[in-house]
Amino acid sequence: MNFIKNVVSTLNFPDRLRAEGGYTGEFNWNSGLSINQMQSNIDSAQQNPQSYSLSQQAASLLTSVEVLENDNNDPIAALIFISDTSDSALRNSDRWFSKLSNIQITFVLLGTNVDSLKLRNFGSNFIYWPDLALSQPDSWNLLFNNAFGCGSGPAPTPGGLPTIPTIPTISNTATTCPCPLTTETSYTSFTGTTQTPYIPCNSWISFGIDNTLSSSAYLTQKTFISNVIGALNYPKRLQMIDFPYGVFEQWNNYDTITQIQLTLLKTSQYSDLYSLQSQFSALATQYANLNSYGNPVAAVIFISDTSDNAIAGADQYMSFLKEVKITFVMLGSNVDSTKLTKFSSNFIYWSDLSQPLPENWDSLSYSAYGCNGKNNKHF
Repeated sequence: MNFIKNVVSTLNFPDRLRAEGGYTGEFNWNSGLSINQMQSNIDSAQQNPQSYSLSQQAASLLTSVEVLENDNNDPIAALIFISDTSDSALRNSDRWFSKLSNIQITFVLLGTNVDSLKLRNFGSNFIYWPDLALSQPDSWNLLFNNAFGCGSGPAPTPGGLPTIPTIPTISNTATTCPCPLTTETSYTSFTGTTQTPYIPCNSWISFGIDNTLSSSAYLTQKTFISNVIGALNYPKRLQMIDFPYGVFEQWNNYDTITQIQLTLLKTSQYSDLYSLQSQFSALATQYANLNSYGNPVAAVIFISDTSDNAIAGADQYMSFLKEVKITFVMLGSNVDSTKLTKFSSNFIYWSDLSQPLPENWDSLSYSAYGCNGKNNKHF
């Protein structure tokens, strides 16, 4: 409730806000309340002792939508916080969600006992909050824009990556959508007298591949990585780590993007035990020998096993990786991000490996690549 209250305080059109606690509506759209009054209502909300019912949430949302005057066809978004995805909690929900197809629905998954796969009949947008001791969900600052129905930020290219951002025109008129007005810096390298943009930015990127998946999931993972590096344009800035191979493409390699893709797609599976220690050891060794010229260094590490054995010994390398932005791509539904928070707070989820790419990839990839919007050096 504190998180919702804090989020509400950052918005400026209270008539556009609605909050409901499952069985009791705290306030509806066009309520006439001020932001401060809404926060007071949230503070005074009481927990309902009844079992969670997504059907009840959806039915109440539909009732509010049906009486809403939305003559301008403005986007309507709903964030649904959910900690129970049992059959009883979801029973009869489909009858209401079929009538909410024009609403941008985002599920905020609370704790580690929720299964996003059971919600895919109702929506495809998920934000994860596995550790409720933290003040906000994972990657909230990168995902709230889309969750609020404002789009996902920079438009993705066919390769699934954001385009090189340009500075938007900012007017002084008020906006009715909580869409942040931000500026980004274009990143450029110089070859002779020709300016060549780094795509996505001039960071050094390492991919840590999980060799322990099923054969079909392993192929899906490799195909995805091949596709995303196909949208990048500086192969010397790319690195590939896949045990038991180790580092099979190093930073400052002499391969083309196509050659890296072919090498990646030809790798086979030889391992059935995941070792985060091996990933970190190889990454730390390569990083120690890298001259990054002051530019960002990022590691995107795919992981499907967070058992004690899988992550044992990894912490001994963290002192060598303090300047590396590590993002874990959580594969499948049997991983626990709370066991990895001592290594990083950046998580991307790929719960359903029958899908071709992780959830929210278009919104999160730019950050995962270390493209933080700062004016990085031009070499």
